[in-house]
Amino acid sequence: MDFKKQYQYQNQFIKENYDRFTATFPAGKKEVYRKYAKSHGESLNAYINRLIEEDMSFPEECRFYAEMCGETLHEYIMRLIKADMRL
Repeated sequence: MDFKKQYQYQNQFIKENYDRFTATFPAGKKEVYRKYAKSHGESLNAYINRLIEEDMSFPEECRFYAEMCGETLHEYIMRLIKADMRL
């Protein structure tokens, strides 16, 4: 099998069907993140894409309330979950 042609085909397919971007992580974190994603059944790429899509799916009102409380959306949601669990 001609691996060079296979890689060329794969790269062309990716170029035509996907956008690429480069993410930078603190030294040593990429492997930590990759292992975490894998332990949850995802590749690092799939994990990052899912997190972005989930974050974008929150209504703007949630972001507004979080900002009103001086919190990030994540902090706001975690505080609400913790308060709910204490009921």
